[in-house]
Amino acid sequence: VNYCNLKTPTLTNWGACQTGRAGAGDIVKLEAYASGKQVVFPWPTVSLEMGGLLVYDDTSAMGVDTDGMVIIRSVGARGKHLENRNNNAGMHSDMGGWQKFKLEDASGGIGQIGTDMRFWIESHNGQNLQDNRGNVRWTSNTGGWEKWRFLDAGNGRVYIRSHRGAYLATRETSQVQYQTCKVTIYRSQNCRGGSRSFTTTKSEGQEWKFSDDDWESAKAEGACVLTEFYDEDEQELGYEDNQREKGSFSCVNFVSDLDDDMDGLTIWAAPPVYPPWEGDVILTWDKNEASKWELLNADSQSSAISFGTPLLYGGLTFKK
Repeated sequence: VNYCNLKTPTLTNWGACQTGRAGAGDIVKLEAYASGKQVVFPWPTVSLEMGGLLVYDDTSAMGVDTDGMVIIRSVGARGKHLENRNNNAGMHSDMGGWQKFKLEDASGGIGQIGTDMRFWIESHNGQNLQDNRGNVRWTSNTGGWEKWRFLDAGNGRVYIRSHRGAYLATRETSQVQYQTCKVTIYRSQNCRGGSRSFTTTKSEGQEWKFSDDDWESAKAEGACVLTEFYDEDEQELGYEDNQREKGSFSCVNFVSDLDDDMDGLTIWAAPPVYPPWEGDVILTWDKNEASKWELLNADSQSSAISFGTPLLYGGLTFKK
């Protein structure tokens, strides 16, 4: 990897850097600073001999492989893929022709270090993805509305940002089925006497604490994974004298340490049931799971992006 660092870039020393340390065929990271800030390169454009483009977001370098077709997989849509089906933007689990796209450089090479590059996202029928006043469309145009930026979203994923600054995203319309666990505690053993019930749908657990500790038995109904009853001495999760009961149970009496000495509990419900994903492709102002995407090489399903240095995409050529 060659580095071309210019603290005070001028036409003269840029040319020296270009020819002396960044010849054709080299893999290069370009850096230039003026008064401590990254600056525009007004002279060269940059292309890759073996396919791919260097792009930059606000924080890190990111390489995008443009030599071939890509699959654009949604994180929020549970692995479904963007598609152009009869010129309608949607999501599908297939990875066929309707779900394959060509990324075309829409910015003419690196314009400014520290900013990201713009692309056209071209579908199988030559139509380009468009942000049409907040609506996702397909069009044969190649203007500003069809230009998109890829930004680092972490973990090898990207945000796809339109010319308006909105993010391509998915919106689920299918209904997640949350499962319910209900635990009832009783004043007397064998689940008799006065009672109090606690209900949750949270698979990560939900906790209750109370000052009244005169309880002697309990039962659990529904989609329960685990219930932990707190000993009054510590009143916290994980204490060694707590009583733990798995799943749903008809009735249990508290052990001697907890009999009339139980003042809290945590209940874990079973995870929600996710139906097959259904929804829409939208534009949003939010950066969240629904607006994160993976770019995959259509042939190998390997990632089409690379982060950091070096960005190993083949040789660079420079021209004024």
